[in-house]
Amino acid sequence: RVRVLVQEEHLFWRSTTVPKVSRRHLTSLLALESKKFAADMWAQYQWNYRPSDAGAPDAQHQAIAVGAATAVTIEDLRSRVVSAGLRIDKLVPFPEAARCLAPVSDGEEATAMLDLGADHCRVTIVHRGEAILYRQIGLGGRQLGEELQTVSIPGRAAMTFSPEAAEDLKRRHGITHEPGSDALEDGVPLGQVTSALRPLLSLLLLAAPLRA
Repeated sequence: RVRVLVQEEHLFWRSTTVPKVSRRHLTSLLALESKKFAADMWAQYQWNYRPSDAGAPDAQHQAIAVGAATAVTIEDLRSRVVSAGLRIDKLVPFPEAARCLAPVSDGEEATAMLDLGADHCRVTIVHRGEAILYRQIGLGGRQLGEELQTVSIPGRAAMTFSPEAAEDLKRRHGITHEPGSDALEDGVPLGQVTSALRPLLSLLLLAAPLRA
């Protein structure tokens, strides 16, 4: 048996608060609530929910985590697992997996879990052990690598790198040095590497809350 992680654009996930109702009415209520955020082709999704540890504002409400994936995606995952001679024990939405990796905090501090792929970035905000926000943003490592193919250096000509060299520079150094740092590697000012990447990373950080 295996547990399969569902991610990418095929996933809808949200933590929401709804009035306390019977289990029978809860399913209909969650479907209506979720359609506000994922109305397109909702009938083509398979979905489930569970009580959320985020907590409700009062005794008349309940916190629920709702996860859904396109039926086509689920069937594709099932067929791949079965063809390998295995059986799916559980389908796990990406935010559920991310919250298990976040440090546990009883206070008001929240943790942002960032999964940077080639073309997309997945952001999960975890608070008190519960994933309270999940977003996929159209910015990934490929764009960061492209940005590093030309590094501007004040008072000097810009340095250009091949795609392979830029990728290596990104992987080994990223934003580990402050802008203006005197650290060098093969003549490359590493502080300028940070300066080249920060505008894109700032865009990434701003995009998550704006799309909440």
